[in-house]
Amino acid sequence: VQARRLTPFQAQMLETDRSEMLKVGPCIIVDRLGTGITSETYLAEITARHERCVLKRIHVVSEQLDAATAGLQELVQRLSTISHPSIAGPFTVQRQQNDLFALSPYIAGPHLGELLIRRGRFDPHVVAAMARQLLDGLCLLEKGGGVHGDILLSNVRCMNTGRIVLVDTGITPVI
Repeated sequence: VQARRLTPFQAQMLETDRSEMLKVGPCIIVDRLGTGITSETYLAEITARHERCVLKRIHVVSEQLDAATAGLQELVQRLSTISHPSIAGPFTVQRQQNDLFALSPYIAGPHLGELLIRRGRFDPHVVAAMARQLLDGLCLLEKGGGVHGDILLSNVRCMNTGRIVLVDTGITPVI
């Protein structure tokens, strides 16, 4: 960790019996971003491209695994035809045992829940500008036959450029 070859999260994983989880498909897990009821979200790096991404490990019951895999693969296909700077969703899906792994672009910046806690209420003009960005992306998504299905403050990221990005697009309705 001191030599900056490992993150504290990676060192912690190596000390436990979960060290095999550091490599998933083409990715090395760098840090944990969050945990939900049916999923865990990690910051990862695609080793061949040295590119950061988000890896979402989704736990699915075995009876629904085939349907969820097919649904996520269809989502990836649909999202590949939709390009909007305010929409980020999975670009590939992998299956390992009873888990699905969805890789999505990494959007640097805090989510709106963090900003609300740090800064308090937003000015109405700021809220309107954010809403316009999201609605523009959501309209394009709907025209392409998709839905987000999980619009939460924690799924809306604010980049340092001021761009608002809706992450985890389409995953919840499929699962």
